[in-house]
Amino acid sequence: MILAADDPTWANEVKAKLQATGLLGTIDVVNAQTVTPTVAQMQAYKAILTWSNYGYANNSTLGNNLASYVDGGGGLVVAVFANASISLAGNINTSAYQVLVPASQTQSAQLTMGTVLLPSHPIMQGVSTFNGGTSSFKSTSTTLAPGAYRIANWSNGDPLIMARDNVGASNAKRADLNFFPPSNTSRSDFWQANTDGARIMANALLYVGGKCYCSAL
Repeated sequence: MILAADDPTWANEVKAKLQATGLLGTIDVVNAQTVTPTVAQMQAYKAILTWSNYGYANNSTLGNNLASYVDGGGGLVVAVFANASISLAGNINTSAYQVLVPASQTQSAQLTMGTVLLPSHPIMQGVSTFNGGTSSFKSTSTTLAPGAYRIANWSNGDPLIMARDNVGASNAKRADLNFFPPSNTSRSDFWQANTDGARIMANALLYVGGKCYCSAL
C-alpha cells in the first residue's frame, strides 16, 4: 500500500515507478489526506510506504493504527516529510517504533548518495546511484531511535537510508528513507528518475515485508 498525504498524481507516479521495477505485485494507493485506514484494512498488505506533503487526515489515529499494524507483523517504510516537518503522531511516533526521529525539513543544495555503510544490506541490492535533484528535500534530523541503524548516507553525511529490526510485538522490520518519493517525472527539482530511487523504495518494501513477492503491497 502507498499511503500518501500528497497530490494523487504524484502518488500514482511513485506507484508507476515501483511497478516498473518488476519486484512488486499489485500496489494500491490511498490518499491519506482524506482517508485513515483501519488496522484491519492495513493488514491486507504485507508492507506500507507512507509519506506526507500535506497533513494526514488524522495523524494520531493513523499513527496508532500503524503501530498496531507493525505489532501484527506488518512492514512499514516512512519517507519525507512524514519523518520530517509533517510527521506522523500517535504510537508510531514513539521510540518503540521510530527509525529516524522526526525533526524539521530542509531543501539542500543538490545531494547524491554518499557513503554506503552496509553495501550487502538487502535494501542496497541493485542500487548504485541516487541523485536527490536540485531540491534534495530531506529531514534535518540525524538522530536515530534505539536499535535503528544507517545503511547509506547522503553526500553531506546525513542519513539517507535507515532500518530497524525486531520492532513491536512481532519483531517486525522498519525502514526510513530520508528523501521525498516523487521523482522529477512529477516535478523537475525532485530526485532524478534515471537514478535508483525506485529500486531503493521497492527494496525497502520487500525488506520490511519479508521479501515476499506478494499480490498486494
